[in-house]
Amino acid sequence: MASINLKGIFCFFLFVVPCVHGQLPSDTLRDSISRIVVLPEYSVLELRTFKKKGLQRRYDRLVERVKRTYPLARLAGERMKTYARVDATGKRRERKELIQQFEAELREKHLQQLKRMSFADGRILLKLLDRQTEFTSFELLQEMKGGVQALFWQGVASMFDYDLKAEFDPVGNNEDLLIDEICRMIDSGKLQ
Repeated sequence: MASINLKGIFCFFLFVVPCVHGQLPSDTLRDSISRIVVLPEYSVLELRTFKKKGLQRRYDRLVERVKRTYPLARLAGERMKTYARVDATGKRRERKELIQQFEAELREKHLQQLKRMSFADGRILLKLLDRQTEFTSFELLQEMKGGVQALFWQGVASMFDYDLKAEFDPVGNNEDLLIDEICRMIDSGKLQ
């Protein structure tokens, strides 16, 4: 069976067909050449597979951790948008009441889930909070609870090898890149 030569077919339609039907007017040729179509960026998101079993196991655990912690980070991102709207009005009392409501809601609905989290889950949650809110955990604490409490919790976190000031950087950090890919898969519905 003969293979189809796509270059030959393309050249035939590009050069031979116009010559057979007569030459195209220069305006038509110019119009057809000047039209450029810019397509939107499209990336194919799939779960990664690794040849080494150890790397695959680490990646699979990362996927599970992100799936567990991402809903909480999304909730925090939504709340930060609400705080920003209230903060824009300049009413400090409303903002404080809103923060207290959110803390009560967290305790009521998510306290058991937060208690069951491992240290690695907590580290992923801190990264996801920065991704969703565009503020580090230290900055969030500083804004909501004050500088003294933020410094206290930074000290406590450093005892457990956490850094509340660490930023989410998918360009410079490979783990952050993987976390970002997993979050985009969750957002697009490819990962449940």
